[in-house]
Amino acid sequence: YLYGAHPRLRERKADVATMLLHACAQHTGAGGDGGTGGGRRVLSLLRGNEPYKHHWRPQPVVNRRLLLARRRTAPLLSAAVCDVAVRSGGKKLLDRFLDRKRRGGGGP
Repeated sequence: YLYGAHPRLRERKADVATMLLHACAQHTGAGGDGGTGGGRRVLSLLRGNEPYKHHWRPQPVVNRRLLLARRRTAPLLSAAVCDVAVRSGGKKLLDRFLDRKRRGGGGP
């Protein structure tokens, strides 16, 4: 109901979630700005820590992954893990920088 999909679509084995994701991805890929070229770079499906969800008193749970590799693929897996760690660290650093900038602190 929230997305305007009729409940009978489910009876017909239509995957509404996939249709929604496809439409959102097209909207993002098309720019989402009416064709002016600026474009959106992020697709938000409202997953995260939004304040309106707090009244349900959710309990945060850490998502963990166990990565398995054989000896010959271990270096590739290690490189992928390092890439994720660097990106995550860079995002945290950028967030801190932008926070300071919003507060008027400026600078790195």
